[in-house]
Amino acid sequence: MVRSELESKLAEQNPNILRKDIEKIVDTILIEISEALAKGKNIEIRGFGSYKVKIRKARTGRNPKNSKTHEPDKTVSAVAPKKANAPAGKADKDVEKVMGKKQPNNPKPKAKPKPKKSKKN
Repeated sequence: MVRSELESKLAEQNPNILRKDIEKIVDTILIEISEALAKGKNIEIRGFGSYKVKIRKARTGRNPKNSKTHEPDKTVSAVAPKKANAPAGKADKDVEKVMGKKQPNNPKPKAKPKPKKSKKN
């Protein structure tokens, strides 16, 4: 689901609220979550999930165009990156129960066996 789909769904469920007000509400929620994560705070939304910032160790960066490497203490910012981590929440677990085990997003189609060529003399 993308932001516009969420806004449309909320507008359908709440016809008494103007669309631009719904957009402001969604923006405010997402901004507050982003700012809290940027400050290193944990976020917990009961019944949905929790988010926390995980700090990774510094690594050497590499420019994919010319394969030059950049050490973490050089001019290129390749210092310890932060990553928002979201373990499965109750809603995710409920979906897994109904749907079964997690399915890959883009499963590869199985290759069809090639027909055998018959030898003609």
